Amino acid sequence: MLTLLLFLSLLSLVAADFSLSSLGSTISASSSTAIPIPFEDDDNAPKFGEISSTKVLLCTGPNSDINCLATVLTFTPTAAQTSVSVNLVPYLSLGSNGPYYFQFYSVVTAGGFTIHYSPRVSLTGMTGTLMATDGGDTSPPDSQVDVVGAGVDSGALTKAKVPYTAQTGRTRYAPMQMQPPTKVTHQLKATRRLPTSSVSYFTDYKSKPYPVTTVTPSWSYTILQGPNWAPTQSQPTGYYAASEALKRNINAKSRRGYLEL
Repeated sequence: MLTLLLFLSLLSLVAADFSLSSLGSTISASSSTAIPIPFEDDDNAPKFGEISSTKVLLCTGPNSDINCLATVLTFTPTAAQTSVSVNLVPYLSLGSNGPYYFQFYSVVTAGGFTIHYSPRVSLTGMTGTLMATDGGDTSPPDSQVDVVGAGVDSGALTKAKVPYTAQTGRTRYAPMQMQPPTKVTHQLKATRRLPTSSVSYFTDYKSKPYPVTTVTPSWSYTILQGPNWAPTQSQPTGYYAASEALKRNINAKSRRGYLEL
């Protein structure tokens, strides 16, 4: 169980595009030498070629209160790229010495964004008054992925027809929603339509998790929308504006408690 929890906690570090590696324990921010930030493409969608731009932000604070102080670099990742270098000298006055980390905010060409965080590193040479802190957190904040059509390629619909348990690779495709029938023909007794899939657990610690992404393609039909073509009905009669209520009297004679029209 402990191994499974460790695996789940690490999964967020490698979910989609950037997988950010450790920068080391302590780095001098005031050094004239640019600081390298190592990473790799984790082979999950979106790929580096599907990203239009990535901003690198210098951040501090606990995972529940992320404080990004400045954008220190903007670049477009390439398939062969394994790191970027940032110069922090112009940003020394933003905070004190202490724990920091880098946020990678990527804009995806097809629509959407991804956010990933590097492991924390202790920066020295900082001259600002803002207190750098980790709030007791030792792991980076969770990644965020909000991408239009993430993981769906031109063959996704065909791959989705292959039983899930028969698929291989790090991206699997779940059955898609088919066109609804005009009437329900399925028997009332509940039956399983698809076979169950097995689950396996790590028996020892791994240096890098092996995540599997499940993609569900969109439905196979198009929902048509249009205006309501029904003719406009005539206005109701026998009504009055709410402001008229002050000018009317209760029908006290009948004691029915409503306004006399």
